[in-house]
Amino acid sequence: MTDRFRSHAFRLALSTLVLAFSAGAAHAVTWSVPGDMSNNCTVVTPSCDTIAAAIAASSSGDTIEIGAGTFNENNLVVDKSLTIDGAGIDDTTINAAGGNGFLISASNVTISDLTVSGAVDGTKIQPAAMSAVSNTSFNSVRFSGSTSDGIELSIEDINNTTVSFSEFVDGVNGIRMASNSTVDGLTVTESLFEDNTGLGIYQANDGATSTLTDLSVTDSTFTRNGNDAGDSAIYAEEITNSLIEGNTFTDNFRGILLFKFFNTSGVDLSNVTIRGNTFTGTANQSVEVIQQAGDGIDEPIVIEDNEITQDVGDFVTATFIGAIDIRLLASLSHGGVTIRDNTVTFSGSFGPTQAAHAILLRGDGPLTITGNILLGGGIDGAGSAPPSSGIYLRATDATFGTTPADTIIDVSCNRIEGWENGVSIWNATGAALGGLASDTILSINDNTIANNSNAGVANGASPEVDAEDNYWGCETGPGTAGCDTVVGAVDFTPFLTEPAACVACLFDSECDDGLVCNGVESCDLDTNMCEAGTQLDCDDENQCTDNDCHEPGGCMNTPLSNGTGCSDDVTCSIADTCQAGVCDGGGTDLDMSGVCDEDEVTGDTLNVLRASLKAQKPGQANGKAGAKATFEDDPEFTAAGGVTVTIEDSTGTGGTKSFSAAECVTKGEKVKCKAVDKSGVVSFKPNKNIPGSIDMKAKLKNLAIDGPFIEPLTVTLTYGVLTTKSGSISTCKSKPTSIKCK
Repeated sequence: MTDRFRSHAFRLALSTLVLAFSAGAAHAVTWSVPGDMSNNCTVVTPSCDTIAAAIAASSSGDTIEIGAGTFNENNLVVDKSLTIDGAGIDDTTINAAGGNGFLISASNVTISDLTVSGAVDGTKIQPAAMSAVSNTSFNSVRFSGSTSDGIELSIEDINNTTVSFSEFVDGVNGIRMASNSTVDGLTVTESLFEDNTGLGIYQANDGATSTLTDLSVTDSTFTRNGNDAGDSAIYAEEITNSLIEGNTFTDNFRGILLFKFFNTSGVDLSNVTIRGNTFTGTANQSVEVIQQAGDGIDEPIVIEDNEITQDVGDFVTATFIGAIDIRLLASLSHGGVTIRDNTVTFSGSFGPTQAAHAILLRGDGPLTITGNILLGGGIDGAGSAPPSSGIYLRATDATFGTTPADTIIDVSCNRIEGWENGVSIWNATGAALGGLASDTILSINDNTIANNSNAGVANGASPEVDAEDNYWGCETGPGTAGCDTVVGAVDFTPFLTEPAACVACLFDSECDDGLVCNGVESCDLDTNMCEAGTQLDCDDENQCTDNDCHEPGGCMNTPLSNGTGCSDDVTCSIADTCQAGVCDGGGTDLDMSGVCDEDEVTGDTLNVLRASLKAQKPGQANGKAGAKATFEDDPEFTAAGGVTVTIEDSTGTGGTKSFSAAECVTKGEKVKCKAVDKSGVVSFKPNKNIPGSIDMKAKLKNLAIDGPFIEPLTVTLTYGVLTTKSGSISTCKSKPTSIKCK
């Protein structure tokens, strides 16, 4: 072979290899770690001994599959769009001790099914200069023992981060947004934050530029997070347009704290909903909202449908605390806070200088407090100023100012029980009850305020508080036996003599509407609302009475007019009528022999005892018809030629079924015909009580019929050589889709 040919062949082979590699590079590659221990780590053989090698060799769009085992690697730089999958959260562990776990600077990165342990930051999302990171996803990832953060979102422009089915345990902070980060879209769902010494989810500002928009935390669990004053399961300083819903908070230092403290970023608290969460054993506030800087709350904050259960002995504060604590700086203008349909239940005991409150308000409004159940459980704290209260309005406060004169505070439809004071209005700077400005609009209406040991509402000497139309625990109003009293200037007249319908119930006895015919009402403990009872059924099963329910006596069964048609079910009845509320056969069985003589029944007549029609469900052709009748024994009666049964109303609506001779079986004196397609059955047998008579029962199915049906119902039987018997019944009860005659 000449050198010239050899050179040409080499160039041809090289060209072919390049084309093959280029074609392969156009497709995503799956890299295995560890692979076959060859550590080739090439596209041709994508088998790598280390995660770092696989990331370095990969291209955007590739997948890295990490096998079971422990990998001692850290500071894994992910600067391209990759999917990194472990063998399972309990099977694949990245031991990142001495450094960080993943350092993500690219968009569209997914990490799943592995554990990152012992890192400083389990993952740090840090956009490169002048760029953004979007669409980072963590699914079934455990961050364990992080000495700083499980996930840190650093610097600006981090968008659409999703965390699902993941765990943040035994570290300092679970997820932290740095003070210079701007985060738009952080979704956390069905994840666990447990035994972190700092915070579960932490958005810091610290006087810098951090903002958080569109946070969603749902169906997650926060347990034993935090151990000092600033720690919370969820903490945010600059947050808007966010939802915290359906989570469980247990034994945390604080539950949720939204704290606008800095002016630097210019983002105010706005449009945050805290809904459907449960809080138990919190050492400080369960929900705390503080707007102390900026321009004031923009769009309202909503706190609703949460359940707070608290042993006050778990509180660590030395003086007073509120389970729901709202602090709005009086010098700002606020869009408002709504506290709605929450349940706060206290129990236990603490020192005599302490006090605990379900809802604590400081500074400005507007505030709407409605539909809540606030149960003090008879806790102590009477020595505090004010004592433990369902709602504590701190009208003057050294930090948040005096509640402005134009503030609107609406307290309605709440249940406030078992406190020292149901509602306390307190002048903190003067250490006395009262302190509201004369024009403050405080309305306390349509509440149940009862069983509070000191006062239902406690105020100073002026201005007078509007507390009209409340139920105070008895029918005779404040100051009378069984009712709460009031202290200070409180207008409680008129008052309610029973709880307002909008107030939550706790017992069935609270749900009596006083109407016998409505049945017995009950309290639905899931919704805490009264449920209507089952209306009394006054049907005495007597066809000769009119059955109805009338207040206040209840059921009335009034005899129908004499002569009203009925059926006494006696076979040879001719013309039964109601007489003094009883169905009388009249001319039936005239000789009282118990035998239907020829002069007592018409031979060609069916004596119809019962008949019914039921409409089909829409488009299903599953209507039904049924009948029971008797007729005089006929020597010509036979099923040898088949039989036909028709059951129909006065408009001809009903069903007809012909049974062939092959579908009929005769055993002795009994005949039973059953359709092969199971669409009907009819049977005949001698009447044991009336010799010479035959009982017939028929059921027809699969009928394409629709109601309403109009009485009377007619039953027709054909057999033998066109022998026909027919009869009707008109004592019927009708519904839109059915009729029953008896």
